[in-house]
Parts: sequence; structure tokens; C-alpha cells
Amino acid sequence: MASVTSKDIPEIFNMFGDVFTLLKKYYMPESNDEFWEQLKAEVDVIYSKYKTQLCKDILLAIANDIDRRYKERIKQDG
Repeated sequence: MASVTSKDIPEIFNMFGDVFTLLKKYYMPESNDEFWEQLKAEVDVIYSKYKTQLCKDILLAIANDIDRRYKERIKQDG
């Protein structure tokens, strides 16, 4: 099986770095509008930087995961 290195696909390598930084920053969802507005703004910045379907799919998956964890926490807190 052939594999590639970060030198072979620098844009994707950089995209994953940006996406992972976003995930770390917003991993613990907060109950305020500022949190969600900043998340959306940073998602928009990353997508406008790469503009690929892969980037869009990953960002949507991350946003959905953050939203899911937020809803689970709200449900647990009652």
C-alpha cells in the first residue's frame, strides 16, 4: 500500500492542523451566544481557507459533535 507524507499533500496536512486546533479550542461547549458565534466564525474562516468538500464534511462533523455534547450535558444537568 502506498502512503504519502505531509510534503506530498501540504494543504490537507495544514487543514487537519487547523481543524484539530478548532476542535481543541471548542471541545467543551458553553451555554452562551458568544461561544457559538465564535465557533461559527472560526469554522467559516477555515472553510474559506480550504474550500474543499473534505474540509466541509469534517467541519460539519465537528460542529455536530460539539452540539451533541452540549445537548448531552444540558440533559444531564437537568
